[in-house]
Amino acid sequence: MGRTFGALLTIASVALYSRLLPPSQYGILTLSLSTAALFNALFCTWVAQSVFRMYSETTDLKVLLLTGKFLFVASILISVISAMLAMILSNQLFNPILMAGIVLIASGYSVFEYRTVLITRQELPFRYLRMQLTRLAFSLILPIPVYLISQSFDFFMIALGLAYWAPLTSLLVQKSNYTFKREHIDFGLIGDLAKYGVPVALSILLIQLASSLDRYILTVYSGLDTVAGYAAGADLALFAVGIVASSLNQAFYPRLLSLYSSQKFAAEQLLYRRYLSCFFALTLPASVGIYFVSGELTHLLIGESIRSDASIALSIFAFTAFFLNAKSFVFDLRFQIAKSILLPIINAIFTIALLIGCCIILIPAYGVQGAAISSFVSLSFSCGLSLALSAKLGKSVKYPINELGKIVTATALMSLVLYILGQGLGSIIGLISKILIGVSVYFLALLMMRYKPAQDALKSALSSVRAILKH
Repeated sequence: MGRTFGALLTIASVALYSRLLPPSQYGILTLSLSTAALFNALFCTWVAQSVFRMYSETTDLKVLLLTGKFLFVASILISVISAMLAMILSNQLFNPILMAGIVLIASGYSVFEYRTVLITRQELPFRYLRMQLTRLAFSLILPIPVYLISQSFDFFMIALGLAYWAPLTSLLVQKSNYTFKREHIDFGLIGDLAKYGVPVALSILLIQLASSLDRYILTVYSGLDTVAGYAAGADLALFAVGIVASSLNQAFYPRLLSLYSSQKFAAEQLLYRRYLSCFFALTLPASVGIYFVSGELTHLLIGESIRSDASIALSIFAFTAFFLNAKSFVFDLRFQIAKSILLPIINAIFTIALLIGCCIILIPAYGVQGAAISSFVSLSFSCGLSLALSAKLGKSVKYPINELGKIVTATALMSLVLYILGQGLGSIIGLISKILIGVSVYFLALLMMRYKPAQDALKSALSSVRAILKH
């Protein structure tokens, strides 16, 4: 539910901001958010991921959390200073108000993500949900009225930065269970955290570059107006599929780590196969479905000034999103669990090189479509390479080929039905009807092929209905 509200926030912000802001300002906004994600990966993700990874193995949780908090605060300060220097040296953002807004967004983004990582590892789902709801509310309540009243993009960015910080205010004022004392910070542990976390952060940073570098290159070739529509379409696809992928990751990853740390390798392999089956069963039809409704989605959600570019990006990124999330949340997951990060870094370097080469060739000739195709080619290649490398990591995984075959067959049947229905630019009722038809066809196909998770889901739903009717 928390991830769903995060996705709703993205969809709502794209729908509202793409209509509220001129294309050039929306382009600055999307590039600012992409840059915030890059700074977060470079300076802060390594702390969050290393604390997350060590959580199951530590003998003193208090020392681990306080040492992690100390490192994170230091990393945030370095991140903010680096962001300000980058903006000053770029000769583009001399406006101090706009600079302050971007710094608020970058720092708030990192603190929010770090907090959600800890909440995930502590398995506190309702606190996670509350944070996502608060961020959703403030992201819609603060920036839009500020922009309408002030007619200033600079103040809009300030308000958006404050919206990132709003869910954290209770955390900042409440009394912590752990107080900072020098003896509670294990400087020897810092080395262990860095040994694992820094390579992970480098890997994540490179993947972030591979998924956002196309936007920067497109800006150089075509300007901010073009990248606005491109980013809007890409974000819709990436977040719609990413919501499912990250939710599954948050459900399975802590348990996979615990089993691995307890050396219950057979149980870990079984759980990983279940995870793989669930991941494909939910994300593959989601990606295909987004492609078939991309016209309706852009017509209903995206502002008219950038709609055509967004439609092209959305239709291609529907498939790119599947490969990106499969790489990050399924295949690279095995490297993270085994603390073997070198191969993902090498993979990411090849991915970036391929992306840059494709962009240089295709963007001048095909514009937005060329940028989207470049991203698809590079990330699908990266996913395939991660699959091949992870299959050789440790004990080989017996992939659930039979279940995956059923998923692919059901997705193909759903695609056929959606293709027959065609794409129309109708009302939201038409879009919802089309989505429901696609989901129904897919689910019925899985039931007919006796796909066990679908059968279990149906039994659970029927049991819930019977319980409600009984009471």
